[in-house]
Amino acid sequence: MPSTKRRIISVTHYIPYTCVLINDSTTPESVQQPNGKLANGNHSPDVSSPDTPAAPVSRLPECRRQASTTVHEDKTWKFKQRRGHSAMYSGIGSLQREWEYLHIGWTGAIYEDANGEVIPTKNLASEDKLSLTKALKDKGHIVPIFLDDAQSAGHYEGYCKSVLWPLFHYILWSDATDGRIESMNWSDYTAVNKHFTDAIVDNYQPGDI
Repeated sequence: MPSTKRRIISVTHYIPYTCVLINDSTTPESVQQPNGKLANGNHSPDVSSPDTPAAPVSRLPECRRQASTTVHEDKTWKFKQRRGHSAMYSGIGSLQREWEYLHIGWTGAIYEDANGEVIPTKNLASEDKLSLTKALKDKGHIVPIFLDDAQSAGHYEGYCKSVLWPLFHYILWSDATDGRIESMNWSDYTAVNKHFTDAIVDNYQPGDI
């Protein structure tokens, strides 16, 4: 049996939940899948969004676009289990049975309850970020990372999807560029990685794994 004084820090791209900001007193037991609209075209795709590619060569079935999912609620937020990596999240979550545990990850797109629209990160009030941080800590020892929309897009769709994914899957690039787009995406990639690094450093305690 591991010592209870030891703690495991898990870091994933997304946290296990899609976050929906409640802006009225009505809190239904289930919520329809958000419509996945992207604000200003700068949001990275959320794996819980029905239009998200599972990989660059495939898309989720059309029939899943209107799926309904039970959510967990507090006074300000709804949390819906994120689809796409349930086995991974379940495995990580099982660590809590024997270890102290902390999960660090990006929030992904945050939705507004009233209309299902994505809330641009710059429009999310500081008090909302604080309340979400507290709610996620209380719910599952989760530390959310809030990313600039343009940076998250450059990191994920830009560098990860257009450079790293083809490289690691032995796919040749078909379009020659002058390198300027890749350079901008690289800047976004390193900036996002720094946000993750800072979150780990800020939460690390001696003895953490």
